[in-house]
Order: sequence, then structure tokens, then C-alpha cells
Amino acid sequence: FNVNCLVPHQVSLIYSKMIACGVSPDVFALNVLIHSFCKVGQLRFAISILRNRVISVDTVTYNTVIWGLCEHGLADEAYGFLSEMVKKGILPDKVSYNTLINGFCKVGNFARAKALVDEISELNLITHTILISSYYSLHAIEEAYKYMVMSGFYPDVVTFSSIINRLCKDGKVLEAGLLLREMEEMGVYPNHVTYTTLVDSLFKAESYRNALALYGQMVVRGIP
Repeated sequence: FNVNCLVPHQVSLIYSKMIACGVSPDVFALNVLIHSFCKVGQLRFAISILRNRVISVDTVTYNTVIWGLCEHGLADEAYGFLSEMVKKGILPDKVSYNTLINGFCKVGNFARAKALVDEISELNLITHTILISSYYSLHAIEEAYKYMVMSGFYPDVVTFSSIINRLCKDGKVLEAGLLLREMEEMGVYPNHVTYTTLVDSLFKAESYRNALALYGQMVVRGIP
């Protein structure tokens, strides 16, 4: 069955019965349990499972707790688990860092987010995209440009499309339209994915005139 479909007290009951019967969950089952509690906001119970487990845990276990805390705006506490991982010899991966960077961006703590970026030995595309799109979401356009210049990272059409998609999902359709114009000024031209993402979002926002104008631009440029 799918544990994620159960309500918190049912999951708790199953877990308690497992322990009472002397059945110790393996790390996979433990991770599923922790994820289930994090998903429904039962963070303290999820953390207690991590603290009281009788088996070794892995990076996924910690990443799950970090994700749960960040989802509920507790990025500072989540960072404590990253430090704990390192102390216990469990190496954080890109998911660990990206989750935390996203978590700090969500609460507007860009200083901590950038500090984490500096800790990563190999910056990946997702990391840059999270930061840049978060700047755009908060109208911090100048900060976004400053970050790109200082990091030497200049988005390509795939990255811009990803940022536009994120802005649209956050309901920032106007900001996404602004970014579309700015990417062209930077010499990066939108493709089919860029256009269709924004056109679809404009229609959903009932901005029909802008949607049709953008679609017309797409047709004129011969983008299928």
C-alpha cells in the first residue's frame, strides 16, 4: 500500500505496531515513514524517528528531514541537520544543498543561500536557477544580474525557460514576461518551450490580449 495516502495517526499506529512486534524497518522503509510524516507536517515525529532509529541512516534520510523543514519555512533548523550529517560522516549531495538553498530563498535569506552556493564544490545548473528565479520572484532584478556577473554564470535558453516556468507557477506572469524581453536583450532567444509556457500561463491568468500577441510573435518567428 502507499503510506503517503494514510493520515498521520494511521502511519503512527503502523509504525508503533512494527516496533511492538520487534520488526525493525530497513532504511528504505524508514525513509518512507519519515517522508510521510514530513509531508503532512508532523515534523517533530519525523525527527523523533530519525533520533530513535536502531539502524543506520543514509543521505536520503537526512535529505527528507531537510526537505520537510524547508517546506515549512524552517531553513535554519534544516541547516543544522546538514551540519549533523557531516559530523556523522554522511556526505551531503547536490539534493541536500539545492533543497537548503531553495529553503533559504523561500524565506528571503539570500545571504545564507549564497553562502551555501559557495560551499558546493561543483555548482550545478539547478542551484543557479533556484537563486536567479527567486531574485526575479521578489523583483530583485539588479541582484539577479549582480549574482550572474559575480558568479560568471549566464543562463542559456534552457535555464531561462526553467526560470520563466518557475515564475509562472508562482503566479508571477508579469515578471516572466519581463524576463522574456530581458533574455532577448542578453542575446538569448526564446524557443518553443519558453513561448508555450508563457502563453499558457497568460491564458490561465485571463490575459488573453497578451497571450495572443505573444502567440502571434511566435508564429511570425516561425517557431513551431
